[in-house]
Amino acid sequence: MLFDDGLDTVRLVAEVEDVFGISIPDKEAERIQTAGQLCDYLVKKIGAIGSPSDSCLSAASFYLTRRKLASLFGVKQRAIGPDTAIEQFIPMEGRRAAWEELEEKLAIELPPLEFPQSWGIVPFCLCGVGLIAAMVAGAALGRGLLVAFAPTTFIASLWIIGTAELFFGFRVPRQCKTVGALSSLLMPDVLESRKPNQATWSQQEIWQLVQHLTAFCAGVSPKEVSRDSHFLGDFI
Repeated sequence: MLFDDGLDTVRLVAEVEDVFGISIPDKEAERIQTAGQLCDYLVKKIGAIGSPSDSCLSAASFYLTRRKLASLFGVKQRAIGPDTAIEQFIPMEGRRAAWEELEEKLAIELPPLEFPQSWGIVPFCLCGVGLIAAMVAGAALGRGLLVAFAPTTFIASLWIIGTAELFFGFRVPRQCKTVGALSSLLMPDVLESRKPNQATWSQQEIWQLVQHLTAFCAGVSPKEVSRDSHFLGDFI
């Protein structure tokens, strides 16, 4: 599988260190290349127990998310399932305000709303137009100006694209498409409330957190992260 948004490995390591309260030396981090290797490294470093805890971490995260969604949007909890689409609660009109309110209610950082995938060609068109404009200006005013204008125009185009999505995106990110996917973002909060001691974490809970953190940093759904997912090959 290939993920277009890429994976910020520096951010992933920082997130892992923050959640588990550990420090991962750079030399050790460089040897960790897959999600499975990261999980195994954490199990060894933390000293996790071999069997899952009595209450499944993912289930606890889902129930917490369901309670908060029911309270925020005034719906019955039994009407909310893991596969319920988040867009069901936030209609297109006023979606940005509702997204910010949801982020505040959940007390977590949500990824920004996105443009539809069908708009993916737009950034390339804008960059192309910018480069063509720079070439025309350079041809008219001199080669030296072309060299100066082209990189500047390209960078400006990328900035405009990023800013436009930040302020005008309207599609729910795929890693938050469903209630189940959204609930994975609350796993660190659930762990913090349930785990007074790192040594009581199970291997299953560590793997679920690795899935969640990798998916969040790569901009994908946790279901798309397997033990064989390669940080460099699968998330570029």
